[in-house]
Amino acid sequence: MSHFEWGFCQLQYKLIRQSNKMDKMNVFVEGVCDQMCPENEIKVRTREKLVHFFEKNPENQRVETGRFVKAFARSAAGKTIEAHDLRTLRALRVTVNYLLTVIIADKRKPFHFVYDFIFDRLRAVRQEIVMQNLSPGDTLTLIEPIIFFLIYSRYRLCEQPLANFDPKICRQHTTECIQTALVCYDQGGGSAELANRYLFEAIYLVTNLGNVDALMRGISVARGMRSGSNRTFEDALKMSLLCWQKNYYRVLEMWSTQPTICCLAATENVPDIREKFLTTLATAYHSKHLTVPLEWLVRILRYGDRCQLQRDLRRLNVEIINGTDAKFDKVAFEKREKNLVHCREAIVEEKLTTHPFSLNIKFSTHAPS
Repeated sequence: MSHFEWGFCQLQYKLIRQSNKMDKMNVFVEGVCDQMCPENEIKVRTREKLVHFFEKNPENQRVETGRFVKAFARSAAGKTIEAHDLRTLRALRVTVNYLLTVIIADKRKPFHFVYDFIFDRLRAVRQEIVMQNLSPGDTLTLIEPIIFFLIYSRYRLCEQPLANFDPKICRQHTTECIQTALVCYDQGGGSAELANRYLFEAIYLVTNLGNVDALMRGISVARGMRSGSNRTFEDALKMSLLCWQKNYYRVLEMWSTQPTICCLAATENVPDIREKFLTTLATAYHSKHLTVPLEWLVRILRYGDRCQLQRDLRRLNVEIINGTDAKFDKVAFEKREKNLVHCREAIVEEKLTTHPFSLNIKFSTHAPS
């Protein structure tokens, strides 16, 4: 049994064990609150002046109860969960839809400020999914758009300082959400809920390019599908296999042709792939006299322009000659003290402009105006 299979068995066993234990204790409670925030929390946060910027009227900054969204709070030991403190499935859907259509489009604050608010409120939604033991189908309708949001945010904020955005925390929660979705797919559901399965299987593959456990799962999923039935998944599986084979040129080539959401998900791996590719080039083109044209490197490494390439080459101790060529020195390259970092890419920016993806969810809901 692979590490991936063992990890998922542990996760499924944990969920089943928690389910049986909570069933015996009668802890699962079905929510009855049909608003985005329970009345008790609204009263407490209003009294304590804990009202967020986005929960006030944008015109006069007055508190409006209809704009309140339940905040995340860790479960306290011994505290009884009341039905009126949990939202109905419809209210959870309205909440997710409101956050990912109305709040995310608010331009009054920088995106990292918007992200912090949405991230916290979506975490509360995920908490209620567990508390209410929602079915795999209902869980997927909530968790799928959350995954889209986390992937998009991780890319858009990748150049922000740590004080504004912590990429490790975002990646951790993205991984947890993707694994939750995959477990729901494994548990089965209606055809409508499983419609996006291959897309999220592809996202899992490109997020973990070259990872053996992800490849094993991908191959297992591929055995159960008809050949050619889902190009996105098949390309993601091929891309991950090429990365495992260390064919970095083909990986970068395929990355640039992926659908927008898969391209976004894979972008975090691009700096590491480029660095490994350049390690090979530093050995192949090591010379005291010969140089390599920057235009050629821009093309094979899929950079948007020469400036970004030059910045990365300097980080790796590669000498730039006259702004047009690079001279590789294997010894200097191996003594590099810096690694390439995740940054915004021209290829991805173009895709977001020409082929944007929607964060909207599949059901019709009503959010406050």
